[in-house]
Amino acid sequence: MQRAPIFKTMYFRLGSWIALISATATLTASCALGVAQTSPNSTNAEDFGTFTGTLELHPTGDGVHMSVVKTYSYIDSERHTLTANPGFETDGASIPRALWTVVGSPFTGKYIGAAVIHDVGCDTHKYSWEVTHRMFYTAMRELGVSENYAKLLYWGVRIGGPRWDETVKGGGLGHGPRTVIVPLPSRAELTDEQVMRIQRYIENRAETKAGAVTLDQIDARTPLTGDLPLNAVPNN
Repeated sequence: MQRAPIFKTMYFRLGSWIALISATATLTASCALGVAQTSPNSTNAEDFGTFTGTLELHPTGDGVHMSVVKTYSYIDSERHTLTANPGFETDGASIPRALWTVVGSPFTGKYIGAAVIHDVGCDTHKYSWEVTHRMFYTAMRELGVSENYAKLLYWGVRIGGPRWDETVKGGGLGHGPRTVIVPLPSRAELTDEQVMRIQRYIENRAETKAGAVTLDQIDARTPLTGDLPLNAVPNN
């Protein structure tokens, strides 16, 4: 499946043949057994959803994309479902580049499956961008990503990840109204320093009496519409 040009232009973030070669070597070595199994944390008290299928990725040969070999699906606790079908091509482009300096390439680590599912959501626009980004968080947690890291990535895509809107337009002669997906421009380009500030805030906040920052509090700092407030990135 081809990524819409506007998203490829705005969110392509691989940027390094070294990172790609490393990710390709890791994936190629593990492809025979798959690189992520189904729902490793399904016995957790908190419901983070369920994966079905085994994620298996092969390099496409273009130096950028990986191709899904077997059907791989994720369903969250609210029954939202995203599926990466065989042949779906992913480049991890829905994750802002600055986040890679902290967590590495989207093709390494426990969050590989969540990154693929997030790309599916950002390509298909099956759900709103808000729901899609929240699914990214819960998918990461289901795959065993730590709470702090998952919140850092969630915060990052809320600020600098893909966004879109649905507009209902009247049809022409003999055609009813139709829904048109309208890509929205990124509101900010995260810097490495800003990512580090967010990371420090999440870690420090978890050690205070106030307790860990919640997803709702992150959402409040990164509202759905309008300009980002001054506290979108902590000043710690």
